[in-house]
Amino acid sequence: MDKNLSAVIICTGDVNFFTIARGETQMPYNKARRHARTPLYARVEAPGEPALGTMYSWNISEGGLYLKAPDAEVADAPLGTTLDLQFALPDGGPPLRLPGEVVWVDPAVRDHRGHRAVGLGVRFLPGHAAAQAQVRRFVESFRYRVVVLGFPDMALARRALGDLFHLEEVAGEQQLHDMEATGQVGLILLGHPGSAAEGEALLRRITANAEVERQPPIIYCGTAATRELEDVVTRSGRVVYEKLPLELIELRTLVQRSVEAHILAFENERLTAELERALERLRRENQYLRGRITEPTRLEGLYGDSAAMRRVYEMVERVAPITTSVMIVGETGTGKDLVARAIHALSARAHRPFVAQNCAALAESLLDSELFGHARGAFTGAVGERPGLFEVADGGTVFLDEVGEMAAAMQAKLLRVLQDGEMRRVGSTRVRRVEVRVLCATHRDLEQLVRERRFREDLFYRLRAFVIALPPLRERRGDLPVLAMHFLDRLVKKHGREVAGITAEAMRLLEEHAWPGNVRELEHAMERMVVLCPPGAKIDAALVRETVTGPGEGDDPAHAHSLDDAVRDYERKLITAELERVGGVIAQAARALGVDRTTLSKRCKRLGISGDS
Repeated sequence: MDKNLSAVIICTGDVNFFTIARGETQMPYNKARRHARTPLYARVEAPGEPALGTMYSWNISEGGLYLKAPDAEVADAPLGTTLDLQFALPDGGPPLRLPGEVVWVDPAVRDHRGHRAVGLGVRFLPGHAAAQAQVRRFVESFRYRVVVLGFPDMALARRALGDLFHLEEVAGEQQLHDMEATGQVGLILLGHPGSAAEGEALLRRITANAEVERQPPIIYCGTAATRELEDVVTRSGRVVYEKLPLELIELRTLVQRSVEAHILAFENERLTAELERALERLRRENQYLRGRITEPTRLEGLYGDSAAMRRVYEMVERVAPITTSVMIVGETGTGKDLVARAIHALSARAHRPFVAQNCAALAESLLDSELFGHARGAFTGAVGERPGLFEVADGGTVFLDEVGEMAAAMQAKLLRVLQDGEMRRVGSTRVRRVEVRVLCATHRDLEQLVRERRFREDLFYRLRAFVIALPPLRERRGDLPVLAMHFLDRLVKKHGREVAGITAEAMRLLEEHAWPGNVRELEHAMERMVVLCPPGAKIDAALVRETVTGPGEGDDPAHAHSLDDAVRDYERKLITAELERVGGVIAQAARALGVDRTTLSKRCKRLGISGDS
């Protein structure tokens, strides 16, 4: 909710042409006068509630200004807050009134004294052309103000400085203090109205005045330098002593250089503050990116923030540092292999090999050779020694996918590796020792297989020392948009396609689909839609229906498929998913589906599904 605040701003001097930018908001910027950058200093009073106290403006343009509020909190002027700004310009005219809106807030800035402050970027609201034109004229006509007290030759000062600076002669010390306190003073030109001792005493009092927020440089002109004067000049750091009399060009050059040094010091302060903020942003970004690097490899490829997935992340991080075996259970396509890789990446074995093998993709004899290796002459074609995956992964991690499909003889060999760390290559009598961590995954109910005596009970308890259950996609529908957009971004880059995104209706249809093949099915569906989507268009509902439910299905209940068609579609999806899981081997898929190989082969031919016999 916007707040209306009232602020009285006294423009006190230096002008800066600048840009206020936050997100898409950008203030007008006078490029033609960019080279004339000079800082603005202004005292800002904000009466009313909430009281922001005394503020200072450090920049001004015809588009807006930058305020520093030392006594404010971020909650006092959040984004969208409306400020009623009143400008008392030093041209003697009536105060200007311009409304502004806070377009950005910086909670960690420092004011001129180094105290904590809140930075506010304020944009002038449209509809006040006359006032904005007056601000522009003030900005373009501004000249630094040089205040003169006790200088013996005012005629010389006006001839030397009148065309460069706005000269103001003050009558006494109090008037000088009042002028200096406004912040309008760019330089003080000081002589000694009385004796030299009185001039030095005046100089000591001026330089000791800590109430002046922005202290301008001082040029003190005298007839002789004393030790006391040297002490004041050394201690102050902003006083330059010049001996009278002065030539016109000498005075002009001296004042011009002092003002330029003052501008550069101010600009250096501003740029230092900006650099500190930029470095802080870079530090935070660097910290974030380092976290992204050291975390997921961590959980690389796993996406989602649902409660079920957060539980998975927690389990992975807990079990990864220890060496126990882990069983990952879940439906086909839920990402069991990605969890296994994340466990390895977070473990102390991350620098050692990670090897994976799908136990359902190979016949028993081939799987034996693949896991444990073979000796020369062990079988036809074994022309040399070949180490198995357990030897290759020595010191690292072996991931056995679909371990429930492993034959009984292979289960016995695996149990020996887990118990004793010993194994023998096929056709060899030599026992080899390996030290590996075994991770396994399955979509089968191993407890039921144990009861049916199709899986060794002792191996079952060895493997399930720690169990991670992956939720199916239908139980984490809130993660589906994240997954869909991730696959879209990756596949667009992979195939070099131009896809503008996904329509809301298409995303709704994706969220409503059952996804029996889980994340893998979603990935393949997204790939098909990326390929079919016209260049530059968005994936729409029609394309989703065509890809996910088949052409015409779901569009109109009157044209829905018959029951036989629906059963045939489901059968096709189930067999296709199982064949994909086992690498297209019909024998392995038939065993998993509970039918014989001949029956499954006939069904594949009837449904137009190809597979390897």
